[in-house]
Amino acid sequence: EVRKFIIQESEKEFRTFRGQQKGNIFVENEVIMKPGSVEHLRLILEECWKKYRIIAEEISE
Repeated sequence: EVRKFIIQESEKEFRTFRGQQKGNIFVENEVIMKPGSVEHLRLILEECWKKYRIIAEEISE
């Protein structure tokens, strides 16, 4: 089940929002991570941890 989840997620773009404060204004920007990038792989590992409580110790680039 975990392997299937990782393969499925690794083929999709990951969309999220990141906040940034500019003066007194807080702006949220949509961030799209492309499959294969290190940041994308880290997010998949974080999702695995949340969903399956799996710890990945190292990501090779």
